[in-house]
Amino acid sequence: MKDWAKLILVFIIFMIFATISNKLDFISDDSFIGYRYAKNFVEGNGLVYNAGEVVEGYTTFSWVMLASLFINLNLDPFLYSRYFSFICSLVIFILLYFISENYFNVKFPYNLIAIILLAFNVGFIMWAASGLETIFFTLLIVVSGYYVIKFIETRKTINLYYCSFFLLMCAYTRPEGIYFFVLSFSYLIYFLLTTLKYSFGKTIRLLILPVLVFVILFSIYFIMRYNYYGYLFPNTYYAKSGGNYMQQVRGFYYIYRFVKESLGVGLLLSLPVYLIYKNHKNDKVTFLLVIILGYLSYVIYIGGDGLGSQRFIIPVMPWLFLLIQSGFYKLVNNFRIKKLATLILSLLIIFSSISSTFDFRRRPANQIAFARTVGHNFIKVSEYMKNNLNKDERLAVISAGMIPYYTDFYTIDRLGLNDIHIAHKKMDNMGSGGAGHEKKDDDYVFQFKNPTIFIDEFPTPEKKEKEDLEKFGKIYKFNSINIGEGEFADEYGNVSKADIYFNFYKLLK
Repeated sequence: MKDWAKLILVFIIFMIFATISNKLDFISDDSFIGYRYAKNFVEGNGLVYNAGEVVEGYTTFSWVMLASLFINLNLDPFLYSRYFSFICSLVIFILLYFISENYFNVKFPYNLIAIILLAFNVGFIMWAASGLETIFFTLLIVVSGYYVIKFIETRKTINLYYCSFFLLMCAYTRPEGIYFFVLSFSYLIYFLLTTLKYSFGKTIRLLILPVLVFVILFSIYFIMRYNYYGYLFPNTYYAKSGGNYMQQVRGFYYIYRFVKESLGVGLLLSLPVYLIYKNHKNDKVTFLLVIILGYLSYVIYIGGDGLGSQRFIIPVMPWLFLLIQSGFYKLVNNFRIKKLATLILSLLIIFSSISSTFDFRRRPANQIAFARTVGHNFIKVSEYMKNNLNKDERLAVISAGMIPYYTDFYTIDRLGLNDIHIAHKKMDNMGSGGAGHEKKDDDYVFQFKNPTIFIDEFPTPEKKEKEDLEKFGKIYKFNSINIGEGEFADEYGNVSKADIYFNFYKLLK
């Protein structure tokens, strides 16, 4: 089959993936935190969450700038961020196909296995549709890795500059980009010294300029953001860090859940092991192992992620599936397995990996329906608030994305992502709760931030009765108001329509 026909098959896979993504329709509330920063930036208030309060409650500078462009063009940032993520997905699939065939010698149709595993992985679909930067960041990781692999094959120095540039873009997109830079160039030093037998001096001369490109351009950005926000790390780092060993236990469990959900209860890991056994001196395989294991060690250290399963795995998922695919191809060739048996084994591998995508009995698949219905209900709540509440209301919320973005009300983030005091608060047993959802200080919120609207839960399909709150001499009356029809998902992802009851506490003046 000709190359153009093979790429058409890749595009067909992409179109099926895009169709499934739109039907599953995952919405991440956190994506709207970045859009709120982008909206304030476009409106001249600076890169802030609340006008007049300088706090860095985001970790995705380039993504916020992209959202600012969409807003400036009067485009819906969520809708067009999603479109952009789908385009990034297509580029990832094409790169995987190209790298498989040209650098790992996996021939058609077996070089479609990694693409299929990725395209129909529940985590990849979720975060492609979420409005967050996850897939864009993954594309940058794949492109930078592609240039390392290309350098290993060709020894052409220009590839080191391309690699450095895309790693710089990674660092502008997420702080973990710095870690990928360290991993990539540490491996390159190892490769030059051991495989190519370069002297230490020659190795430094070869790498110094690509490294300086990254260091100088990132330092300029770092100095600018430090002068603006006043802290070495984003506020979100302080809001999520500071745990004891339980944080690493939570990180191991996070990896375990991914292995159980997407790797055939871990059995597919035997394929990369077989590949390593047969190609233990393959520099490209070694490089991918350094990236995968190095990054997963970081994920374990920080305790995983609180925004649903697999988000922090996505950046190395293409490389992991590429190793699974390559190990399988090596296995069937070495044992000369017949074509029919190979086809059956291929289908079993694919099914064992993507079965959780359509298993709405458990997370993360049922989380998609939940997030979608909550997101749609949040939009209706926001419309109600804009039409019925005063513009000078001060909100206190747990979900700090959609409602603050659509209402434009002053907002107090009770989890501290956008609040310096809460983010820096010392908490007992930090690391044993949900990642990113552990730090709170409601006494501080009520005493010093003076909210007039206090939202303590998601909208519900039934009216609720709760006692009024008295905090520091202030009385907050509980309200449960029917704002029209919405939709709700049960634990199996089944969606039904019902009236929306918006539950909140209102300050009595």
